[in-house]
Amino acid sequence: MDGHDALRLMVRDYPGGVEAVALRLGKPWQTLDKELRAATGYKLGIREACAIGQLCAEAGTASAAAYATSVASHCGVHITLAPVEGASPMDVMHGATNVMREVADVVGKVTEAGQDDHYSPNEIKRIKKEAREAIAAIQQLVAKVDGVAAAAARKVGTR
Repeated sequence: MDGHDALRLMVRDYPGGVEAVALRLGKPWQTLDKELRAATGYKLGIREACAIGQLCAEAGTASAAAYATSVASHCGVHITLAPVEGASPMDVMHGATNVMREVADVVGKVTEAGQDDHYSPNEIKRIKKEAREAIAAIQQLVAKVDGVAAAAARKVGTR
């Protein structure tokens, strides 16, 4: 997922969508929409991208780390997400299910692309996109596990 894809996902997941995010950023929603689509003549700056990330993190949206994860991935590094406060064992199970779905998408693209024993640049791009999404799902799962573990440790400490 590239940065624009990540930001579009984040804005879509934010309560109230593009209109609400644009209001918080102090700009018309039509302008933000064009910036997110990378329309000719419109650019979204890094400060605004980070502000969108902060808004999404404060709102607790599932995709809040998508932009940071995308940037890190393109830089050849990975980030560790903060533990998800209030995560339950059921949240961990849902996270694990999401990981399996994302990994299946990676396997599907690899299988599809490898049928002719050659990977085209577009096929490689699609495989990498799916792999980045799988990595993001794993990061979210680990953050949920860390949240459950932190809650359990606090509970043990209060006995």
